[in-house]
Amino acid sequence: MSKEKRFIYSIYAIFLMAYLTLTSTTPILLTISVSSHIPLTHLQLGVSILFLLFSCSSVLLGPVSDFLGRRNVLLATQCTGIIGLIVCAFSDSFVSISIGLAIIGLGTGAYSVVARSIVNHTINDHHTLFKIYSTFSLLIMLGPIVSTKLSIAIANSLGWHVVYIALFILEIFVLLATYLNIHEPDKAFKPSRISVSGIAQQFIYCAKQPVFVKNAILVGLFYL
Repeated sequence: MSKEKRFIYSIYAIFLMAYLTLTSTTPILLTISVSSHIPLTHLQLGVSILFLLFSCSSVLLGPVSDFLGRRNVLLATQCTGIIGLIVCAFSDSFVSISIGLAIIGLGTGAYSVVARSIVNHTINDHHTLFKIYSTFSLLIMLGPIVSTKLSIAIANSLGWHVVYIALFILEIFVLLATYLNIHEPDKAFKPSRISVSGIAQQFIYCAKQPVFVKNAILVGLFYL
């Protein structure tokens, strides 16, 4: 397999992993509630924290990666996501599950935005970019479907803890693929101090773009 194909498939795996981890908990909330004797409303709060921190991570760590390095941020957030999965895999209380979900959200939220940034700065061929972004759209739709079917099947047959163990194993493989196949687009890049004013300017610029604002509202309504 060529170096470019390994790179593209690794990016796909990162992108898919973001949505697998985001949407695997909701379908098994009732199972977790019954087996761990945690009120369903409490667990729903934990999932809300997951979605909130996923969104915050996506918004904040994308610009931060411009200063610290996209590959560095991606590896760090993957390690964070792995820690969250481990916490959830060995949790049996509302507090520990919520902490695990919060850590997962903080980690995996940056996957898709940083992956897109790496692609934009690495791939120059417009035809290839179109194919990659078309696949991204497909993965966004497939992720929740696959995670729902698999998480319910695993939780019903092996227990809900195994859902997070399975995600942990997948995440390890994705982390390994990232380490081996994903490199900083700018070979001369050196990490620099985070510029708060620079990040603020990026947000202000985005807020002035009608298309960005409309898309942000639509995505928010979709997850509601």
